[in-house]
Amino acid sequence: LRRIVILMIVSCCLEPTLSSKTTSFAIRSSLSPVARLHSNNRHSRTWLRCETPTRSTTKCQRSSLSEEETIELRTLYLHRIGISKPEAEALIHRKPNTDDLQQLLWAHLLNVPFENMDQHTHPSHGTHTIEVPRLRKKNLPSLDVTRSLEKIVRRGRGGFCFELNFSFAWLLNSLGYSVRLALADVGCQQTLPGKVPAHVVILVDELFNNEDIATPILVDPGFGTPGVCELILPLTYNNPVDSRGDLFRFDIDHTHSRFDTVLLRTRVTDTSVEEKMYRFNAADDLMFDSEEFAKGLDYVLEVSPTFNEKRICVLSTSDGHVTLGRDYVKWIERGEMVKRVELTSETEWRSAVMDLFGVVLHPE
Repeated sequence: LRRIVILMIVSCCLEPTLSSKTTSFAIRSSLSPVARLHSNNRHSRTWLRCETPTRSTTKCQRSSLSEEETIELRTLYLHRIGISKPEAEALIHRKPNTDDLQQLLWAHLLNVPFENMDQHTHPSHGTHTIEVPRLRKKNLPSLDVTRSLEKIVRRGRGGFCFELNFSFAWLLNSLGYSVRLALADVGCQQTLPGKVPAHVVILVDELFNNEDIATPILVDPGFGTPGVCELILPLTYNNPVDSRGDLFRFDIDHTHSRFDTVLLRTRVTDTSVEEKMYRFNAADDLMFDSEEFAKGLDYVLEVSPTFNEKRICVLSTSDGHVTLGRDYVKWIERGEMVKRVELTSETEWRSAVMDLFGVVLHPE
């Protein structure tokens, strides 16, 4: 009888505790990913891979560069994206802020092209017709941020998402910004059989609060136009942001356990359709050489027809973007083509890629 009484007392004592835990879990589950991140920050971050990034602990910042090399490369990088020396000095000495972050993103988009030239061999100048370039297996893009910085900053080239966003994240970190890297699933379809999520986005912390909740800002200069958003995007859900007529907004994603947030876009040319650009996890904090990025890079280089079957070069302009295709150049403003020039030879193609994008190629 005494055992029964003791068990009844223990049960009564435990019941409120269990109920409280269940209620707390239910409340957290109903929160947005950003609010859930904030809620967990106040209690326990064990479900994350590390603590909130700081200037000294941000995972993606690690590279083989010394402090002196970092300072030199940061100066060259700012010059590469058109920041004057006086403004560069001011940027370096100011605390991170959203205005400077927006300026840096815009400068990067205007000066560093989205391109995949290193994936292909290139016909010689004397070729009369534009050939489909062969894939090449050496000097391919990698997850080594130092190589990407060398390519973009010192060689005046561009790159695709991993190279561009890794490098831009490095620049932001060198300026004192708290940055994280997140895996993204383009079109919300790269988790289907035979596909692999193969995009990376940058999340910047400690700059924005929404209703007293610390809110990350998404920055993505490496998506490639058309589609790139020229604005920094705080992760406020269902709050459309206008970027040259295109509307971008975040929503909660419940369709895949790996991701919790989706970025949607409504094009200025078709306001009746809202398309899924990509989904990601607002809590991600991945290393440059993470296994997921390695799988994504391998998919891009070996499988994806978007990059394997043609040379791509795209650059933002003050009014839209300019695209170099297989045998043409076209200029787009607010979703509409305003000019197109046909190219009839590799010589004309090389001239276009150099004059419009500053890229110099060498035949192999």
